[in-house]
Amino acid sequence: MKNKYLLYLGLMGTCTPLSMLLWVWWVVDVEALTQLVSDSTKFYTLLGGILISIIFAGITIYFMIQSRVRCSNCGAEMERQIIQAEKLATVGQLAGGVAHEVNTPASIISGRVETMFLDPSHFREQDKKDLDVIKKQADRITQITRSLLLFSKRNPVDKTKVNLNEVVNEAVSLIEQQFSKLKIAIVKILFPQALTIFGQHNQLVQVVLNLLTNARDAMPHGGKIEIHTALSSNVKQKALITLKDTGVGIHPHSLDKIFDPFYTTKQSGTGLGLSVSYGIVEDHGGTIHVKSKIGEGTTFFIHLPLVKPE
Repeated sequence: MKNKYLLYLGLMGTCTPLSMLLWVWWVVDVEALTQLVSDSTKFYTLLGGILISIIFAGITIYFMIQSRVRCSNCGAEMERQIIQAEKLATVGQLAGGVAHEVNTPASIISGRVETMFLDPSHFREQDKKDLDVIKKQADRITQITRSLLLFSKRNPVDKTKVNLNEVVNEAVSLIEQQFSKLKIAIVKILFPQALTIFGQHNQLVQVVLNLLTNARDAMPHGGKIEIHTALSSNVKQKALITLKDTGVGIHPHSLDKIFDPFYTTKQSGTGLGLSVSYGIVEDHGGTIHVKSKIGEGTTFFIHLPLVKPE
């Protein structure tokens, strides 16, 4: 509707000066035109009206183009989110079934190895090392299957009012000491008032922890992480969490894949952390996207709907 009004105004603004010029050319005879030109007041009034109409038409057309560009960008972003949601739903169903099937034999292997270690006297030193490797890999399988189960369980959860500032504070408190040993500084810049949403506190803490862990892995020699909470300037009635690191950055070819299940550039990663985070944010009615530049770092943006004022 708004674009339709802009179109009408643009046509009016464009047609007005043309109509006036045609009127002068076809309706007014040469003698009348000569008199009009000789009367400076009338002439400049006409000329000013034409110029104002042209300027108005130009401004209107500019805003029409800007509106069309914004609509195009919004459509592309919405399509990307729909594709991502369908992809996660499909993979989630498959992952849940696989996790259940794999978890049982992995647990049995791990349990048998632990039993064998109860009496290690009859093992050679090499046997002990081999059993230790088996135990570690079985535990890794168990960890992966747990992540798969978490990823596949997208059941509705009880949501309450949650202050995003408290979510950030809790997540940072859990890893701040560990990050300090790795020479990673965490800077919090929190909105001075409570940013209240309807959500599940522990799930949102998990999202922030996942992003912090990814930032840590991108800074093997230390660095800085900034976490901001604020009101979104682009989307009304939404809160914004921004997490920025000074890490190695993400390659442009990987940016469209980082939320895909099992996609990882880490040797020991499962590729599920960001997929789980994406699902949690989506379940809270929010969106998450990323910007990155090689050698400069990565920034994640999370928009979440605020509780409507009563």
